[in-house]
Amino acid sequence: MKKTFFLFLVLVIASCNKSDDKPGTEGDVFPLNRLKISYVDNNGIDLLKQENPNAFNENAIKVYHLENGEKKFDHLSFSCDKQLCALKIYPIGISYLELNSQITDTIINEIYRTEDDKMFRKIWYNYELLLEAEYGSEFYFTIVK
Repeated sequence: MKKTFFLFLVLVIASCNKSDDKPGTEGDVFPLNRLKISYVDNNGIDLLKQENPNAFNENAIKVYHLENGEKKFDHLSFSCDKQLCALKIYPIGISYLELNSQITDTIINEIYRTEDDKMFRKIWYNYELLLEAEYGSEFYFTIVK
């Protein structure tokens, strides 16, 4: 019985993964790395709400980054509330948001670390600085197309 308990204890300890990585390092997916984007037309009509006639096709939208010249597709999800729908993406460095075969937008994500582990982050959308915020801020914006 003692041998079985000892073997079980060794297996449990060996399966624990202690990581000194801080949130935001490679391999982590933590909520503050998520960016939410809504799209509207000049009249304020939601371009992600599929019932709208001019909406972007939800199945055609892709997000990717380039790695050694090859497209690496990233996670993308949708959410809708009573007012607007939004894309939820996890940009990596320079990411590309392909809305359809004619429209691809560029998102650049820059992370800063300070000694007290605060992260300051900037987001550029099509090379225009849109957001500059401190760790803990929500990254959400609406684009007029």
